[in-house]
Amino acid sequence: MLIEPGVVRTNFANNIKKIGKTMKPDSPYSGLIEVREANRRSMVESISIMPEEVAKMVLKAINSDSPDLRYVVGHDALKLLESRMNMSESEFKKFMMGNFFGKSAIPK
Repeated sequence: MLIEPGVVRTNFANNIKKIGKTMKPDSPYSGLIEVREANRRSMVESISIMPEEVAKMVLKAINSDSPDLRYVVGHDALKLLESRMNMSESEFKKFMMGNFFGKSAIPK
């Protein structure tokens, strides 16, 4: 069984150790990191689900007499899977790179 959540509202990102050199303004990565962090915050604020929703789906899956292969949790996760099925490999790669670096968003 696959439990596939979208963006989940947790403290995970706040607990990531950030490498000191990448955080300096003169780092060649500082711009990318700044954009990615702003995009992540926006996603958490606008489309995230609560961890309890994922836990409920896990319980549903393990208590099912005939479980599905895939359990998608969250509107954004469903849209991401739909996008993947409707895009070529190169289109999806471009979409994901844009999403991680703030050039696109998961379609509504």
